[in-house]
Amino acid sequence: MDLRKGLAAISSSFLSSPSKQPVDTDRESSFQVIAEYSRSLMSCRSREEVSALTLKTVQILLDVEQPEVVFRTAEVPALLETSKLGAPNFLAYPGVEVSVRGQSTQVALLRIPEKNDWTALSKNEMAVLEAIAAPMGLRLECLRLEEELALHQAGSIRALSAAIEVKDRYTSGHTKRVGFYANAITLHLSVSAVEREKIRLAGVLHDIGKIGVPDRILLKPGKLTEGEWDEMRLHTEAGFDIVSQVAGLEEIAEILRHHHERWDGSGYPRGLRGEEIPFASRVISVADTFDAIVTDRPYRKALTPEQAREIIIELAGEQFDPTVVEGFRSAFESLASQVELPAVTIRL
Repeated sequence: MDLRKGLAAISSSFLSSPSKQPVDTDRESSFQVIAEYSRSLMSCRSREEVSALTLKTVQILLDVEQPEVVFRTAEVPALLETSKLGAPNFLAYPGVEVSVRGQSTQVALLRIPEKNDWTALSKNEMAVLEAIAAPMGLRLECLRLEEELALHQAGSIRALSAAIEVKDRYTSGHTKRVGFYANAITLHLSVSAVEREKIRLAGVLHDIGKIGVPDRILLKPGKLTEGEWDEMRLHTEAGFDIVSQVAGLEEIAEILRHHHERWDGSGYPRGLRGEEIPFASRVISVADTFDAIVTDRPYRKALTPEQAREIIIELAGEQFDPTVVEGFRSAFESLASQVELPAVTIRL
């Protein structure tokens, strides 16, 4: 989220009201600000962003200098110790608890430090804090669940990567490098940070389907027969079938399925053409080919990065998306500098 845009929207929703009276006498303006807060809140990507947006909103609505959001962490015991009330609970200081509807555990406390006892909070102040606490608690819970899902996904990716390495150490090193190269290419394209990470992970997992390819084909030192190629081509669908079973990796599975499609429509498994091919798959295709060219294979010796660059540029518009090839050209120095490094230096 662009936090500045969210804060500006909240400020403008208050300032654009026909009435410039204090919020407690201008209910319409208050509703506008809280509605804009709720909309902006769902774009926050961290507790810090939630906190910043919340504090600014409270400042606007209640005209107070330094409201506080105290999360239920190591900060809380210190808050309780200094409480004048001495109550052995989370709400020792006057404020509004932030929780998730239907759950009893408070995740944060929204308070105004200058109001150091319960009688100091007016009815309007309590109403405003409560109106803000509800969507805030929902967003904090969403962030917690997203973090939990990300941890599960990371564990699944590590497990799948380990499976690749058990099958074939070359394939393992190759997939890690492709993830690195794909990420480097996207740094020179109009790609969001979220999409860039998806592409990097797809690079790491793009050959997971080769687990099902017999060693006699995967490690064959000579050229494959047509029948062997037919078996090898099945690895894209196999990769999709494996990764799509992991919750949250469905989009990555789709990237894997199409990373051998070609810009001119002569690829597999579906024979997609041009922009019918998922953009991320087009990036993986270039990164995959670059690594294949600059790495020794059972059937041929590696070429230099410069030779690989010329081959890829020549195939722009035929095998590869020309836009992705331009990103590859811009990223070439970064890619070439990694060619001689062991795969283990490249993070998963």
